[in-house]
Amino acid sequence: MSITSQDVEQLARVARLTLNEEEKEQFASQLNYIIAHIDKLKAIDTAGVAPSLHAVSLQNVMRADVSQPSWSKESILANAPQTQEGFFHVPRIMEEE
Repeated sequence: MSITSQDVEQLARVARLTLNEEEKEQFASQLNYIIAHIDKLKAIDTAGVAPSLHAVSLQNVMRADVSQPSWSKESILANAPQTQEGFFHVPRIMEEE
């Protein structure tokens, strides 16, 4: 299978792209290179190879979920420039109508 500049032109039209002749030729060449590489991969005999998602085996690397004490509300609000009724006070970002 070979991609021509007419094929690229049709794809560009569907994608609503405007390409000049040089770009069409360049994309056709690049797409043909990709297809040739895929054909090489198809030629490899993988009959005895088990399918896998990763090249190396993975294990669960998550730590155990252990409950720990949190900071107090007062110590967190102590770092705030302004507080109001026990919450952070920030400037208004929307105008009231």
